[in-house]
Amino acid sequence: MDRYAQLMSIARNLLSASQRGDWTLLEGVDRQLAELLTRRTEWGQWSQQEMMALAAVQRAHEQA
Repeated sequence: MDRYAQLMSIARNLLSASQRGDWTLLEGVDRQLAELLTRRTEWGQWSQQEMMALAAVQRAHEQA
């Protein structure tokens, strides 16, 4: 899965888990996000699309 797809999947899962009140899933998605962001510097330059996806993740995380 490419970075854009991975980020968008995380955003969708954050929103879905929080809307359903599934705190176990939300915790797992939050861990997945933390892992991904830990490796962020290894990825080099981010595309505009990836930066937009990261912004979507940030908004979803704030809502959750």
